[in-house]
Amino acid sequence: MLVAALVAASACDARAAWTDGPPGGGERLPGPVAQDVDYAEPVSAPAAPDLALALLDGTRVSLAELWAERPVVLVFFSSWCATCADQQRTLSDLTAAHGDAVTFLGIAGRDESDAVMDFLVDHEVPYPVAMDADHTAARHYAAEEPPLIAVIDRGGGLLRGFPGGVADAATAEELDATLTALYRRD
Repeated sequence: MLVAALVAASACDARAAWTDGPPGGGERLPGPVAQDVDYAEPVSAPAAPDLALALLDGTRVSLAELWAERPVVLVFFSSWCATCADQQRTLSDLTAAHGDAVTFLGIAGRDESDAVMDFLVDHEVPYPVAMDADHTAARHYAAEEPPLIAVIDRGGGLLRGFPGGVADAATAEELDATLTALYRRD
């Protein structure tokens, strides 16, 4: 009982310590695209499903609005998914590497918001997260089992899916190369 209370207290303290807004919220969306970023012309790809989602802090986002400015990486995960937890450091590193040139957006399904919030704190997830309580996003992106990553180019073409996420270094490098091909910095 005491251990549970200490864990809960430390999670609350960790949430309060975030300086750039609460985990999973709208403050985690990237700002304007930097002047030195040039995007490749979109390639012919199937249209990605546009969805309106609510982030954990209630901020509403439209995927079409996100991909109008920059490529989008959808990260389907669940707080109870051990594979998702194992991959989070790699995803955080990729988020940092691609900075404001790419939007990463987590989508949590089959989960409770408190458990998701704990996951975000425990794994220091740097990107915004939406709850997919009715599994609409999962159905549209065929994310039957977490983890799954979907890459959407600027303009809304569904370029690539990574079922199983970034399970190994080769897949992480492949995702990095896919993202790097979508833009360049002057």
